[in-house]
Amino acid sequence: MLDAALGAALGLAPAPAFVIDDQLRIVKTNEPGRQLLKDQPEETRAALSSRINGRAEPQATPLSRVGGHGHFLISLPLDGPALQAAAAALRVQHQLTKRQTEALALVVQGQSNREISDELGCSLRTVEIHLSAVFRKTGQASRTKLVMWFYRR
Repeated sequence: MLDAALGAALGLAPAPAFVIDDQLRIVKTNEPGRQLLKDQPEETRAALSSRINGRAEPQATPLSRVGGHGHFLISLPLDGPALQAAAAALRVQHQLTKRQTEALALVVQGQSNREISDELGCSLRTVEIHLSAVFRKTGQASRTKLVMWFYRR
């Protein structure tokens, strides 16, 4: 029962989240966590290790002992690669294209349409088309609602 509840809770986290055992093995993760491990395995494992050892914030949260092992819950900050991993997880869930996903990540980072157009190397009109598709596919009506929805996921 604890396993199912933990899996459900991890699934609701927008940021990469991991359950690590006392041997530093990843026991469970959510989709953004899997994506981050796939894209940057060494960096992700180093970030998890530094949080377990108290060298980085946010530090690991101890969970109750399960099966004789200590477990820790770690959620990595939603920025840089972690933000990209969360966007990539939403790409699959909402059937976004690669460019729509890139535009979504840049909106979440607070960039204007002009900045997104410069970053992606496309026209302002193309950015508007990408974002219209993102709004439609995610069911959000504005940039503000899109950003709030993204962080609540």
